[in-house]
Amino acid sequence: MNKKIFPVVGLFVISGFFVCAADNAPEITVTNVAGNIYMIAGPEDHSTMLSGDWARFSGGNIGVSVGSDGVLIVDAKYVRFSDKVKDVINSISGNAPKFILNTHYHDDHVNANSEFSEKGIVIAHTNARTRIVSAQKEESWPVITFDNRISVHLNGEEIRVLHYPHGHTDGDAVVFFTKSNVVHMGDLYFNGYLPFTDLDNGGDVEGYLENIESILSRVPDDVKIIPGHGPVAGKQDLLNYYRMLQETIGLVTSQMEAGKSLGEIKVKGIQPEWIDWAWAGVSPDSYIETIYKSYSR
Repeated sequence: MNKKIFPVVGLFVISGFFVCAADNAPEITVTNVAGNIYMIAGPEDHSTMLSGDWARFSGGNIGVSVGSDGVLIVDAKYVRFSDKVKDVINSISGNAPKFILNTHYHDDHVNANSEFSEKGIVIAHTNARTRIVSAQKEESWPVITFDNRISVHLNGEEIRVLHYPHGHTDGDAVVFFTKSNVVHMGDLYFNGYLPFTDLDNGGDVEGYLENIESILSRVPDDVKIIPGHGPVAGKQDLLNYYRMLQETIGLVTSQMEAGKSLGEIKVKGIQPEWIDWAWAGVSPDSYIETIYKSYSR
């Protein structure tokens, strides 16, 4: 991706403290990932992540399972996009979702829970529910929670949901469509972008790296991966992401061990190969600062 570096805009902005009329919202597209598994995304999400035009940002990618048993979705985007998301789901299934799995609590992934909860059941990790309850209206609250793992048996396969602690947040869930060979990683994977680690809500840079390593050991070489943001990926893409994390974290922590200050580390910057992965929410400087703060704790 050819990218520009933009000023830092914290994820609290991405989490949606603005109003945009639904009929002005950009289009929503759907991609067949494998078999009966789809990904719903906003075609303008890449440009808006680079520019910081959050009023046109649709939110995190939605995973969809469709079949004779009904519909399950992973995450729900913003409310202002829900009518268009419903139209897309209807076009591939004709049914409303029975289950809504949340990968974590951030607004751009759970804000539209309320639009599906009348006919569907919202499921999330215990920590994610606690944070959703504090930030969303009651209709968006998960009604089923889990601590380590939970499975939904639907459309001919086990949809296995595992908690990965202290990575992006303290309530991250990764969803394995075990027969379809598809994984939805939520914001444990920003495909083609520097990651955001929410240190204020249980995130941890070292834990993030360890979680990616664990997931890589679990998935086969031909897996299809739905990231929280960015295009559908394969295992090689995730390996490259892991290499980025190893190299950038290693660069920062080695300088910390050498007694360098945060300012000195920022001056050196990250490796040139990864600078183009910056976006409006995470600049190279803010990424370095996150690593520094996380390891300082």
